[in-house]
Amino acid sequence: MMDFVNTAILLCGLLVAWRTLIAHRELSAKRAALDFVAQFEVHPGPEWPNIVMLAIEAIDNRKIWGPLVTHEPGSDGLSEEQVKQKFALMSWLNHMEFIATAIHTGALDRDFYLTWYGKAYKKYWNRSSECIRAYRASRSNSSAFVEFEKLAQSIG
Repeated sequence: MMDFVNTAILLCGLLVAWRTLIAHRELSAKRAALDFVAQFEVHPGPEWPNIVMLAIEAIDNRKIWGPLVTHEPGSDGLSEEQVKQKFALMSWLNHMEFIATAIHTGALDRDFYLTWYGKAYKKYWNRSSECIRAYRASRSNSSAFVEFEKLAQSIG
């Protein structure tokens, strides 16, 4: 009888520990989302607004992004301005992919982030999807920025 009681107590303790671990993970994801939004969306580094402006300008003008996405990696053959635009475009697209990957893996809380940024995130996908498809086609890489696409398409 004593072995049964000890086993039951041990199992209850493990169950409580497991639930505490899950709750801590959920809380950590919410905290990570809050920290991320505070650091990168509300108070980004001093260069980030310029990078975003160049990226959006490049996305909105096919004459700009066409050569950037079909050009081989590196900067040979690009003007100094195109090199800046390519850096800005790829930095911004990688930022959007990072956010989606963090949400899909549970590192960032989806509901919190999308409440804060969801409509803009969807709009950014709509603006950049043609550019991303051209990038994928130019490199025969259908997996480039797929997390960005999945998250944006899941937003109502």
